[in-house]
Amino acid sequence: MTLSDRLKSEGYDVGVASDGPSGLERAVRERWDVILLDVMLPGANGFDVCRDVRAKGSRRPSSC
Repeated sequence: MTLSDRLKSEGYDVGVASDGPSGLERAVRERWDVILLDVMLPGANGFDVCRDVRAKGSRRPSSC
């Protein structure tokens, strides 16, 4: 069972991106309460995505 499966089973609305660039796109385009990032994302690691999201002005909570 993946983390997203577990969160969904607890009633959370979960969105998933399979790589850094699509994760960055979703993070800045969509409204999320929390963003969880994997540091081993293909295309751009979670630290890069977190930095880029912050540079675009987002102050949503995130966990890298």
